[in-house]
Amino acid sequence: MMHSTPANRPAWIWLLPAVLLIPACYAWIDRPLALFFHARSDSGPVHLAQMLTTLGAAGWWISGAALLYLVWRWLRPSRNRRAAGFVAVAVAVGAGLAELLEKPLGRARPRLLFEDGSYGFAPLHFLPHYDSFPSSHAAGALAAATAIALVLPVRWRWQRIAVLTIGAGIAFTRVVITAHFLGDALAGGAMGCAAVLACHWLAKRRGWL
Repeated sequence: MMHSTPANRPAWIWLLPAVLLIPACYAWIDRPLALFFHARSDSGPVHLAQMLTTLGAAGWWISGAALLYLVWRWLRPSRNRRAAGFVAVAVAVGAGLAELLEKPLGRARPRLLFEDGSYGFAPLHFLPHYDSFPSSHAAGALAAATAIALVLPVRWRWQRIAVLTIGAGIAFTRVVITAHFLGDALAGGAMGCAAVLACHWLAKRRGWL
């Protein structure tokens, strides 16, 4: 049985409310919120979100962590090397799971809502632009933030909170630029966070961290 530790308990506490919000988002929030941001697509906040949203791509975090792993492997500080390796693997798992589920689950992207009013799921149909749920960018952003927070020293409480807040903000840019609905971002973020926590538990159990 998995037990929460002081290092990961805050993330587990926030995970359940996020998951419970997803059905409410689908029923009442996703459509009006997407239409709200679509009507403001030329505004400054939306342009800023368009610049920041690329930080949610898992490849940046995996590549960076892998590079640090190789550098620290050469310099031989084993703890840092294991931490960098953990971040790279955990982010790949979290974002990869979301990526695998997007097309089979088949949720219509917001752009289809704007074009012809299409809204909902078409599971296993693999139609164009039916790959909105869960958001793999949100999964990558929250997976990276969670992984980094978990390897930071426990005494760095505010730094860990800041990292998680930045990750959540990057995930939310997917909603602001109407690439995804809010429920998609919540699902992706929760999946990325949960995957990293599971990887962290396994790594601790096996003595890899």
